[in-house]
Amino acid sequence: MCRNAALTLPPTAIAAREGRTFATDQLAEWELLVAADTVRLLTSELVTNAARHARTDIELTLAVAEGSIEVGVADHEPRPPRPRHRRGTPLPPIETPNWVSEAGRGLLIVDVLADEWGVEERRNGKQVWFRLDTHPGWPYLTQCGCAGGIPAEARRLGSGRQVVALPPPWR
Repeated sequence: MCRNAALTLPPTAIAAREGRTFATDQLAEWELLVAADTVRLLTSELVTNAARHARTDIELTLAVAEGSIEVGVADHEPRPPRPRHRRGTPLPPIETPNWVSEAGRGLLIVDVLADEWGVEERRNGKQVWFRLDTHPGWPYLTQCGCAGGIPAEARRLGSGRQVVALPPPWR
């Protein structure tokens, strides 16, 4: 991976909005606004979950290259998230009591919209991450400066990929 950015957020009611803004700004800088709507929505869901359930500082990371965007949301709560539904399983019938609930669907949305997602256990908590393929026409798809090998200062992402922060601009 060739670009990464991180932001620490407090577990407040505006954390999701700040995370969406940060993600949008980074995608604009990386010329990937074509993916912005999905990244904003999924980032908002994960940051909201972290603020609501973990109630610890939240580390939001974005990385891009090699054909994918990866977003990670880490907190200091060791309990893993508990998805209420998984892709491929039927939703409960409309008569089910919590059908119209305003909560409990965040990970279902991530599961449906992300190309891949997962949870990485960490020594001091966990990171929930998701990946989306970049737009096939993204002009920097094959211009990764770290393609020849992963330097020692690389950082491991939740998905297991490595990321190295290269200075802008892409050209």
